[in-house]
Amino acid sequence: MQTVVLLATVGYLLAVYVLRWRRSPLYRVPSVGGPFFPLLSYFGGLHTLFRGKQLIQYGYKKYGARPFKIPLLSGWVVIVSDPEVMEDIKTRPENQLWLTQALMNAFPSYHVTGQDLWEDTWLHGVILKDLTRSISSMIPELMDELEVVAQEFLPSDGDGWVSLNPNKTSEEIVIRAVNRGFVGFPTCRNKEYLNSVAQYTHGIVTAWASALIFPILLTLPVSIGRFFNAAPNAERKCTELLKALLDERRELIRKKLAGDDSIHVPTDMLQFCVEEGVKRDYSDERIMIRIMATNLGAIHTTSMALTNALYDLAAHPQYAQPLRDEIAPIVAAEGWTKAALSKMWKVDSFLKESHRYNGMAVITMLREAMTDVVLADGTIIPKGTKVGVPTYSIQHNEEKYPDPDAFDPFRFARMRERGGNDETKHQLSTTSLDWVGFGHGKQSCPGRFFAANELRAILAYIVLNYDLKLVGGGPRPKNFFFAVSLVPPQSGRILVRKRTAIF
Repeated sequence: MQTVVLLATVGYLLAVYVLRWRRSPLYRVPSVGGPFFPLLSYFGGLHTLFRGKQLIQYGYKKYGARPFKIPLLSGWVVIVSDPEVMEDIKTRPENQLWLTQALMNAFPSYHVTGQDLWEDTWLHGVILKDLTRSISSMIPELMDELEVVAQEFLPSDGDGWVSLNPNKTSEEIVIRAVNRGFVGFPTCRNKEYLNSVAQYTHGIVTAWASALIFPILLTLPVSIGRFFNAAPNAERKCTELLKALLDERRELIRKKLAGDDSIHVPTDMLQFCVEEGVKRDYSDERIMIRIMATNLGAIHTTSMALTNALYDLAAHPQYAQPLRDEIAPIVAAEGWTKAALSKMWKVDSFLKESHRYNGMAVITMLREAMTDVVLADGTIIPKGTKVGVPTYSIQHNEEKYPDPDAFDPFRFARMRERGGNDETKHQLSTTSLDWVGFGHGKQSCPGRFFAANELRAILAYIVLNYDLKLVGGGPRPKNFFFAVSLVPPQSGRILVRKRTAIF
């Protein structure tokens, strides 16, 4: 009798569970990569880890503008590509669809050493406004740093062809260039500081990858997560190393507020964060959390973009001379300035095409529903569910980009030439419904203008001063996609040689 009651109870609970499952709004959204059934979708999540790009490509081609969903081990993501729905997502307020909430669930508080980072949003405005306004003054500093970095990590005259790992070299260049604009000279050359910044970045990326495979890690107590993560120790080390500089910056602010107009206040990211921190009575630790988080965003994606650009240039050396023909006269006439970089349409186009062709993330415009949301096409996104846009698929859509599987480095330069009065429409940093690599709308990447100028400067400098080619003539090492993110070749190599005649 007890067995019968037990079986009946289990059967009843299972029936209720299945009934609730079938009533979920997600049940009506087609699934790609695995069945929409409790537990079985876990195996679909494993599938997505290693074939995420292919699954989204399949769904994009099969369903067109209709939404579909893919499984991650942490839950389902609804993929939308209808322009009307994308525009709807772009304009939704944060209390309905929020990027930060989606990121918080991928990078829990202990991964970024503080829930505090997510709870106030002023850092976004500082990057978008203050950092962007300072790009012009930062470019000469950046170029000065590039000269020094090149002497350390790139071949010198007489070295001949030297084999380099683009992934490692790009990170070394970017971390130095970024921190010239973030913490200034001479801190940007402090080896201890730079190593700690690199450890922080690697710690966060490792934590993110681990959480994709084992979502249960997201539920661990903060103390355990911090103990096993390299990021908190790296952040503490950077705070110790910059304590004297932080005190100095606070003193500059005090004197400036006291009316001392002779004081020169630096225009770098550290100063912007210290100024905001003084207003809020922040400790050194709370200020450095934001410097480290900004470093993460600036270094990880920018170094990946530069890695792919170097591979593409080495794979297509015939495009180096047209680039030099553009760069050399501009630099000869104007020097290395923001205005000069803005005139390098082919350089910008090369970077944008590398971004389009290789991808950076399979999904962007990622949002998490803060409440049940009904999209413009009637699709219901339940609270707690993520929604995003198939970036790689859009950027490989033949209707938007003819011959999408061919690397055409000056594709966007030609589009700008045909664009009439709006010369910025097709540049790397300008977002649109057809170009969502940086997101689109109010919640798009605030640092894209800084990143685009930095990449233009670095690539133009390398093209002007060095020859690149693949080892043995090819083939180009292939990228790898892990879940929904790009992983450039980690161990591939290219050959680099210093040019003797620049102009």
